[in-house]
Amino acid sequence: MLHALLLLACKSDSAVIVVPRELESFPYVDAGAVSPGERRSFIVPLFSQGKAPLRIFDIQIVAQSDGAVSDVFLVDDAWKTEDSNDDAEVDSTIIGAYDEESDEDTLALPVIFSPPAEGFFSAEMTVWSDDNKTTEFAPLPSDPTQEMGIWKVQLRGIAQYPCARVTPLFLDFGPRPAGGQYTESVEIENCGLVTIDVAQATFSDTAQGSVESGTLYPLYVLPGEAAAIDLRFTASSTGVSGDLAFVSNADMLDAQSVTLLGNTCDASLESGWDSDADGWSVCGGDCNDLDYSASPSAFERAGNGLDDDCDGEVDEPGNVTSTDDDGDGCDEIGQGATCTAYADCDDADPAIGPQAAESADGIDNDCNGRIDDNTERSDDDLDGHSEREGDCDDTNVLIDVDVVETSDGIDNNCNGLLDEGGPDYDDDGDGLTDNEGDCDDGDPWVYPDAFEFCDYYDNDCDGATDNGPDGEQNGACAFLPTRQEAGQ
Repeated sequence: MLHALLLLACKSDSAVIVVPRELESFPYVDAGAVSPGERRSFIVPLFSQGKAPLRIFDIQIVAQSDGAVSDVFLVDDAWKTEDSNDDAEVDSTIIGAYDEESDEDTLALPVIFSPPAEGFFSAEMTVWSDDNKTTEFAPLPSDPTQEMGIWKVQLRGIAQYPCARVTPLFLDFGPRPAGGQYTESVEIENCGLVTIDVAQATFSDTAQGSVESGTLYPLYVLPGEAAAIDLRFTASSTGVSGDLAFVSNADMLDAQSVTLLGNTCDASLESGWDSDADGWSVCGGDCNDLDYSASPSAFERAGNGLDDDCDGEVDEPGNVTSTDDDGDGCDEIGQGATCTAYADCDDADPAIGPQAAESADGIDNDCNGRIDDNTERSDDDLDGHSEREGDCDDTNVLIDVDVVETSDGIDNNCNGLLDEGGPDYDDDGDGLTDNEGDCDDGDPWVYPDAFEFCDYYDNDCDGATDNGPDGEQNGACAFLPTRQEAGQ
């Protein structure tokens, strides 16, 4: 009996399995997308599938491109919690036997993804353990004389600078009764692969009043999505004007600002500033915005005791009939050398008349009946937005911030991109479009001649899933160690 036990003990552990120890993991783990230079921690789960605890001795990551030790994916030695050789130094860790009722059979291994520049990065992680079910063994990096069972995991991640846009770039609360609170919003769109982290949105007052954000920060905007920032205006009699600026992880967003107005007539085009609808606002020179017959373009009416033409004088006799009062060469009825198709709409101001150039000041400078037309403040094509509100072509009603993008070589929705979502646009940023053979333009890891990962996808668009470089079925998964047959 003793002789039989000695013979049994002399046999190698790999030949006679007394209690199986088995390490498993996912074939690949995706770190996601981060900004260049950013450090992101993600989890690679390692599972114990055997009936006995197993010990992990070492973990190493090498770049798949050149086989060198990777410095883009890093494992902190904090996973080491056990001393395997009684030298008073931790050099390993133990994962408990498989137990569906407990999490002691899983090691949530933190891995750091820290790309130095934009690009696509991949690596292979090797784990050495006393797994006695694997057929793959390799020398320990720290001690080449010892061979241990190995398991491998593919790692990948993308580095890209965040892409973010905010709309509208101009927001007018309009005229509001003092003391009230009013809410509008701006929208932040994520146009890239990296999550936008908005830490703060601040408003710089240039006058009295208050604009505050009603949104809790940080605000996260996931790729392909948009999020609103609510802005609350506390109205005052003097109004506010200023810029809303952002602090985020996206330089593109931080470089943008939104102009905000509230109870500020000078820069506003809100109809509420022209209460009598005579074409003149209070800040444009209307001295009585409750009387349609009173404005800088009206004739003075004798004997009514009012300043009808808003020149600061009442019932002045010289303006009862038309004269060129401001000396600009054109009078109120269109007579004079500088008169064109229009009459002088403000004969008290020589800078206003048919000969003047229109400017963005809330005044009909050229007297054509339209205020600020052909300037950034005017909605010239009547599509609902001016240039300062984001309309990138204010002569075409089919181009505006609310228009659906079509594949026509034009930036229809004014977001700075051409034909996004169409067959000629690279929606996933992998360098190829649908028409260039990208079989999934929503996945940056899928395109013709891409590296085939063991991820159950057709990465290289050849019509086969997880095939290797020579076309063999499941060849992309050939790096995974195999298991011993039952009974070995």
